[in-house]
Parts: sequence; C-alpha cells; structure tokens
Amino acid sequence: RPAPAPTNMATLNALLSVLVVALAASDASARTTFAKSYGSHMVLQRDEPAVLWGFMAKGASVEVHVTGTVEQHHTATVVPFNSTADRWRVALEPESAKHTPSNVSAVSSDGSSALITDVLFGDVWVCSGQSNMAFLVENAVNGSAEVQSANDYPLIRLFTTKKIISHIPLVDLPEVELPWSVSSNESISDDIHDPSNDDDWLYMSAVCFFYGRELFNKLNVPIGLLNTNWGGTDIESWSSPEALAACHSSEQPAASSGAVQAGANPGFSTLWNAMIFPLLNQTIKGAIWYQGEANAHMAKHYGCLQPSMIKDWRKNWAAASQTTSDTFPFGFVQLAGDVSTTLHFPEMRWYQTAAYGYVPNAAMPNVFMAAAYDLGDRTSPFGSVHIRYKQDVAYRLALGGLALAYGEKVDWSGAIALTAIRHTDNSISIKFRNVGDDGLKLITPNTTMASLWEVCESNCLLNTTANWVPATASLIGKVTLSLSPTTKGNWQAIRYAWRSYPCEHEQCALYSASKLPTPTKLLPALPFIINKISLANVTNV
Repeated sequence: RPAPAPTNMATLNALLSVLVVALAASDASARTTFAKSYGSHMVLQRDEPAVLWGFMAKGASVEVHVTGTVEQHHTATVVPFNSTADRWRVALEPESAKHTPSNVSAVSSDGSSALITDVLFGDVWVCSGQSNMAFLVENAVNGSAEVQSANDYPLIRLFTTKKIISHIPLVDLPEVELPWSVSSNESISDDIHDPSNDDDWLYMSAVCFFYGRELFNKLNVPIGLLNTNWGGTDIESWSSPEALAACHSSEQPAASSGAVQAGANPGFSTLWNAMIFPLLNQTIKGAIWYQGEANAHMAKHYGCLQPSMIKDWRKNWAAASQTTSDTFPFGFVQLAGDVSTTLHFPEMRWYQTAAYGYVPNAAMPNVFMAAAYDLGDRTSPFGSVHIRYKQDVAYRLALGGLALAYGEKVDWSGAIALTAIRHTDNSISIKFRNVGDDGLKLITPNTTMASLWEVCESNCLLNTTANWVPATASLIGKVTLSLSPTTKGNWQAIRYAWRSYPCEHEQCALYSASKLPTPTKLLPALPFIINKISLANVTNV
C-alpha cells in the first residue's frame, strides 16, 4: 500500500491563511487563549527560558502563573495583533527537568483566563518530514506490542499538527490533529479511535516516538514530541522562500483549485508557512527529519537545499522564540533501501550529507545522521522504501542525538572512509575512522549484487554502473580494509554500497561496534565514494 500523500483542498491555502488569523483574533477578542501548540499534558523546555504565548482582548494586560511543582509569576509582554486583539508572551525562568507536573494559567485584566494542566519540564523535539516520518508505530515491527508499550511511558508527551497548506506564514496553527497527550496505547494510535483512518497515517510517528523513548530511557527526563509531517512531500514545501532562494530555487506554486493529487507536492514553502512557522515561538531542544525520497531525482540540488533549510530553521526559531539555540541539534535519516533499479537513492544519500559522506561537516554543523541503507525490507506491505524497522532507525538517530545534543560519549556515526592508497599489486587499502572499540567487522553481505565494493578507472560517474568493476574485501587490523579488484587496472575511484537496495536487514558488508551504549549493536559503515586515488596520492574524503 503506498504512503498517503497530500489530499487537502488546495483552495484552502490563501483563504485559510486569512481566515485563521481572523478566527484567532475573534477568539482572542472574546477571551484569553494559549497558542494551539500549547495545552494540558505538554512539555516545556528545561534549562532554558521556555516561552509561553497566546492571544488576548485588545487593550488588556495578562498575568501568567505557574503553580504546583514550579512556582513562577510573570507579567506578559503584549504586542498588537490586529484591531480587536493583541498577542501576549512570557519567557519563564529556566527550570530543571521535573517529573511531577505544574499548572499554567494566563489571567487577563478583562476577567478572562486560560489554564493548562499537567505540564512537565523536559526536552522538546520536533519531528518532521515525509511518509517515513509519518509511518505509524502500529505499522513498525512488532507494532501491536509497541502500541501497548506506550502505556509504560507517561513522561513522554505527544503532539501532532493537522496537515494544512498556506501561501503565507500563519501566526498560529489553524487546527491540531492530536493535542498534547500522555503517551498511551490510545494517544499513540489514531486507529484506536477510527480504524478507517489507517491510510491517513495521522499519528503517531514511529521514528519520532521510538527516538523519544530512546532518549527517555537514557536521560530519564520528560520528553515532548512535536510531530509535524506529511507523506509524499518534498523539501521545498518545508523550506522558507529565503532558504530556497539561497539555492536558487524558483517558486513553484501549488494548484489553485481542486485536490492536491496523490504523489504530488503542495507547493513551495506551503508547509513551512502552515506547519512550521506557527511553531517558531516555542522553545525546543532540537529536531529530527526523515525526508528525501520525493527529491531523489534531483540529488545534487538537495546537497544545497537540506543544509539551507537546516540553517534557516535554526535562524528563524532562534529569532522568533529568542530562547531556542541558533545552532540547535538537527538529526536526519539517510535514505533506506528501495528495490528500484535506479541509482537515484545512492546518489541522494551522498548529497544528503552535502557530498561529504558524513556529518557533522562544514556545511552541516551540529548535525547528526542515522544510516538506514542496510535495513532492507523487501516484503514491506507499504513498499520497500517504507521499511518497518523503525526501532533501528530511531536507535541510530538517538545515538547521534545523545552525542551531539547531550555530550554523551558514544560511538554513533558508523565507520567513515578516511584515506585510500593504490598499491602496485593492484590492491587498494582504505583506512577508516569512527570504527568503535572493537574495530571494523566484515561480514558476507546478504545481497543479490555481486559486490558492494566497486572500483573504476575513468568516467567514474555517481549515477551509473558503467565502468565500475567489483572488488573483494579483507580486513587488515582494526581500522584498515584491503580491496582486491576482479581485474587489473589503473584505478582512480572506489565506492561502497552504491546501490538503491544494497542488502537485506543488517546484512551489508562492513560494520563497527562500540562497547557503549549497552547493549552493543553493530552500526553500518557509511556509504562513500573516493575519487582520484593513486600510488602517491592519499585523498581525503
């Protein structure tokens, strides 16, 4: 069954953009409210001045009171909104993580008030992307048991935005799919309430939940998961006009009438406007991102688009909230396998790293990545591109998050090819870094391909199999591998795992392992290509 793609009426865009502002103002003119991304059972960001904000009647003042485990009292800053309403805002004093709840009230001088209860202080992570981020917990491996396991994590809190498009940035979310909820078998699965919704993939994101669960199990702090995704969408939909302009992307408007067709995209910046921009005032710890399948046909351009979007999200979140770091940690998933015979995906994996082959790098600082190319799921009922091994994806993402966002000393990236030397006996030695405590592990790959190792003499293009010759591999110590091509040649390039579908689940050729964290799991070496090697020349990747 294919992943759900955008189906909202495209005519919602401009009209809804205006109506939501008018409705918010109408609401605010009658009573004091919190913004729609706030609510009972939410998590506020610990150790930072967490922002609270909302709407109020014109000309009133607002006092904000935090009571319970935390006691704080603030007079809100008020800014004009329109002729009948104002916006109020408070940045709390930083609080450490709290396992017991507080209540937050906003009380207006006009007598109206708003109250949210059962509020925890912990870490707030945004989860975004297309269908592999939308992919439900219940559809993952052991999905039924995983849904029930959500009852064991009441300190994980869940929120999902409504799928809405807009041609202009929206001040607040027009609607919410899942308001802030305590993790449970019901809040984790929309099918519990309406089994007919299964194809809509509304909530809860498997990668998002499993990532939050990994963090909670390690850190023992409340985790708030702010889920905003839409299957079938491209990165341009999630990027601001400024981020797109930095990559010389021209505007591609959404359809002006009728439904957005399955497999289509809602238009440049429309999801940025409607599903990211309204969240920018909120203080967050970081974000994770699973997207790229919809852009695989234009991999090289993605090498600009993704770093630009990350930089732009950081800049705008920091500017709007004034409390979120402008270098907040950002994690993404390198694309899993697809049984397609094209080479779009391996090229895309390379450009997901801005053609470095690894992160963080100069173009993508404070960014972490989970490689998923070795998690092949040929028989997935949702198509091989929608792997069911979302626990593995989240585990690998969480290792990167723990290392970059929390300073934990864990090996997380998988082995990275560092240098290559061609020898007179026709062999090539490759040295790796990030190999873990136990060094490289070479296994016999479970793949239909002759070899995941290839060498090339000339015209060594990324997106073709022409001129590439298979090679066999053997280990020389913990950090070095030797390649023996099947024929002799003046080899100028090497590549590894350059296949759309390299192998079955965890059955590619090269892995590494660390003693930490426990239990130890093997991590795949990152796919790579090295060009212009020679006897005398050592080339940095």
